[in-house]
Amino acid sequence: MNKSILSVSLAPTPLRAPRLALHSQPTQAAGSMLPEIPPLSPREREQTNAFANFNLTSPKIMVIKFRKVLLGLLLCLPLVGQAADFTLQDMQGKVHHLSDYRGKWVLVNFWATWCPPCLKEIPDLISLHNERKDVVVIGIAMEYANGKLVADFVKTHGVNYPIVLGNSKILAQIGEMEALPTSYLYSPTGEQVAAQAGAITRENIESFIKSRR
Repeated sequence: MNKSILSVSLAPTPLRAPRLALHSQPTQAAGSMLPEIPPLSPREREQTNAFANFNLTSPKIMVIKFRKVLLGLLLCLPLVGQAADFTLQDMQGKVHHLSDYRGKWVLVNFWATWCPPCLKEIPDLISLHNERKDVVVIGIAMEYANGKLVADFVKTHGVNYPIVLGNSKILAQIGEMEALPTSYLYSPTGEQVAAQAGAITRENIESFIKSRR
């Protein structure tokens, strides 16, 4: 089966320290040893300084870990012929299984409250979730200080699709993440068919779905 990708609309925001020991190879089994992360290159240090000066609401120094993922580069997933599955509990206590959404497209979106591109894509994700009966959006908050901060952000920005408080175990169920936002798209049969590092738009998703019909 061929790899599939979504088109980039905005450059991804690099992860902050502590950096995650992940690379853009097929996801390793949970519990497997990941390689040691090499020091930042001079180019990466330049990018780190640039992002540190970004005008955020709550400025935080962000450390870049790009070895195989550059700004605007898509994550291409090797696809398998069988359906995947995951189990996620949202902030309201509801448990979501991928198998619960057979017959629908499922977009899993990793994001953070401090991430400018994440904020940009939220209105499109809300409209997708609200207006399309064949699409479900699940947001997974990463790198947060506490659950209350996430809950306050969600309320302020009117996010009404399910939000999960993410961690490394949840990430391992879905795939890899070297930048935020990162999104994964599952087909109505439960296959993971596409992924993207960087903000997406409703137009991106709808064009991709149309191309698969």
